[in-house]
Amino acid sequence: MDLEKIANIFGAETVKKIYDDGLSKSVQQLGDTSADIIKALRLFTAPFQLLATYQERLTRHLNKVAEAVPEEKQIEAPPSISGPIIERLKYLEDGNPMTSLFLNLLTRAIDKDRINEAHPGFIHVIDQLSSDEATLLFHLSK
Repeated sequence: MDLEKIANIFGAETVKKIYDDGLSKSVQQLGDTSADIIKALRLFTAPFQLLATYQERLTRHLNKVAEAVPEEKQIEAPPSISGPIIERLKYLEDGNPMTSLFLNLLTRAIDKDRINEAHPGFIHVIDQLSSDEATLLFHLSK
């Protein structure tokens, strides 16, 4: 039964009085409970949202690396290099100089002509640098 039929049977004023006296608090609490349930569901899905954001960033990084090496020169990066780099990129923002260092190393690792310049030990060297030191090294190399 809809509210219009109920209002026709009891009269609109009677239905409004019943709602105001007894149902308004219940309806309000039901609305509050619904909002809490939706908030809880959003909290539950937060890890999935973070993973999606990480996946988008990782895809951008990998596309950048792939574009830097001609397709005919690309090879599969050794897991000993690609795995740790992908793990570290998770914790670095895009503008961080450390991100560039890791992407540079990964670019070398997929280039069959420059694979000899990529060694898994470099990951640990980069890990030991601060962002300021990485920037200083970058400027000194020029």
